[in-house]
Amino acid sequence: QKVQIVWHSFFIPSGMKRFFLLLALSLLPVLGFSQTDPDEAGLQWEVKSKDFNTVKMGTEVKFTFKAKNTSNSPLLITSAAPSCGCTASEYTQTPIPPGGFGLVTASYDTDGRPGFFYKTVRVKFSNGSFTDLSITGNVSSDPSFSK
Repeated sequence: QKVQIVWHSFFIPSGMKRFFLLLALSLLPVLGFSQTDPDEAGLQWEVKSKDFNTVKMGTEVKFTFKAKNTSNSPLLITSAAPSCGCTASEYTQTPIPPGGFGLVTASYDTDGRPGFFYKTVRVKFSNGSFTDLSITGNVSSDPSFSK
């Protein structure tokens, strides 16, 4: 007759369970669950966020972000996806040469949207890196506000 040994978790001492759990968690970044920092991937942003403070409702807020290609090869912005339909984006469509700059413009339509806003644009590059740019502010519905 064959003797079958069944290993259950109660055969492993609790100290070993903790060790294997910590080992598994420490390996997650190595296994590809971490993001590549865009600055390490050959891009240097002047700023990654813009706060408009308080703006009058009905105006469009718009900001252009600028990234420098610090790598030794051309980079291409493959997409610039806004977080929602009330936000629009435009971006440099041609390859960015080493030392050159790429632009991403984010705009938000404040018409009928009073209160705080936080909108993002996820920018993806041909080298597989990406970054999230953000615009924030507060929309005033007060008719006497003149900014």
